[in-house]
Amino acid sequence: MSIRTGMLTCFLLLTLPASAHQPYDSIQRFSVQNDENIQLWSCTTWAVRPEDRVLWVVPYHCLTDENGVILLQAHWKIGKQSVQMFRLAPLYDLALLTGGPAPHGLRISFSQPSVRQAVYSVGYPHGSTVQHVMTGTFSNIDEDGRAIFGLPVAEGFSGGPILDHNNMVVGVVLQQECPLPGNFCAVTRAATVDQLRAVVFGESA
Repeated sequence: MSIRTGMLTCFLLLTLPASAHQPYDSIQRFSVQNDENIQLWSCTTWAVRPEDRVLWVVPYHCLTDENGVILLQAHWKIGKQSVQMFRLAPLYDLALLTGGPAPHGLRISFSQPSVRQAVYSVGYPHGSTVQHVMTGTFSNIDEDGRAIFGLPVAEGFSGGPILDHNNMVVGVVLQQECPLPGNFCAVTRAATVDQLRAVVFGESA
């Protein structure tokens, strides 16, 4: 489904070392590999620490094949470390994994996105092991509750956290078709912060 807003914000795409910003060690590359340890695809994942437990947030669709079947957990990697399923929330396109590295984790905001809010996102384009940063503002929140914040976004950014100026998570990167062929709009759902809190902390969405 195409998103036509008439107003899209241009983003600056930067490549920065992981040590350049405090939250970056909590944002990692998630990959799905086959039995020969060949990568099939990758997404971006990030850590939270409810009750001092390290959990990794990843889009549910990144765990499945083209038919929506969940692939074997043995094929899930964060960096070179294997991770396991902890909790699934397919209704929200969210999943929590356990295992892997143990960084400080990110904090989830209590506030939903707002138009013209300055945000940034960190992710791993498919095939890259280097973090990339997108900065900009939310340009529109459409009638379906999608907050649009950039054009284009690279494959592999799915799942990346959208952070405000306090480094708190206000959304998760999704990819939707854009009016321009071959490009993707980076969007999130306005309700994602509530859904994240429900999945991570057991609160009502």
